[in-house]
Amino acid sequence: MVIFTSDNGGVSSGDGYATSALPLRGGKGRQWEGGVRQPYYILWPGVTHGTRTDVPATGTDFYPTILDIAGLPLLPQQHQDGVSLVPVLKGGALADRSLFWHYPHYGNQGGEPSAIHLRDGWKLIYYFEDGRNELYHVGRDIGEQRNLYREYPERVEAMMKELKAWQKSVAAVEPTVNPNWDAEAYEKSIKQLEDKGIAKRDKQHANFLKADYVPRGGWWDERGK
Repeated sequence: MVIFTSDNGGVSSGDGYATSALPLRGGKGRQWEGGVRQPYYILWPGVTHGTRTDVPATGTDFYPTILDIAGLPLLPQQHQDGVSLVPVLKGGALADRSLFWHYPHYGNQGGEPSAIHLRDGWKLIYYFEDGRNELYHVGRDIGEQRNLYREYPERVEAMMKELKAWQKSVAAVEPTVNPNWDAEAYEKSIKQLEDKGIAKRDKQHANFLKADYVPRGGWWDERGK
């Protein structure tokens, strides 16, 4: 059996710009689909036949799935966050469930402290820093361009309640206020980004698209190996 996936999206910000996940928004370290929706292939000879499914899965499903395929008893106390995907691999489905992500820190790719709740195509993103929410229906808006949180306040409230209950059940650690945070330094950095940084980044990215663009160090060429 062969299992192939990625732990996160391609690097498209922060420490490199090697990939693009379009039409997905964002990339590695980010809370949008470009950071969390990844290829997930399982080849089980004699069982899978190159079919595709829209059943959501996550990395914590690996453990119970492998145990199940190996004919070993499941260990629910050790894989509480995952379920066996064997029913899906055999052409079936799973019971409806929520998927959660907990990311309580900043990332060098630009990620913000946030938590995510995904269910039935609806995706809620909660930001720890200021308590704001984003709500998307990723089934209809895969690029997460339309924030619907104002239009569906009851859905936001219900999904937030379930998210908080899950966080409590797993004793999720939440970020704390940085006592060394300097408001003046923060505003200065934002102004510098707006005045110079954005223009510099836009110019850099535009150069990537030029026909004569050559990366630092040159192109890798296997013919010379």
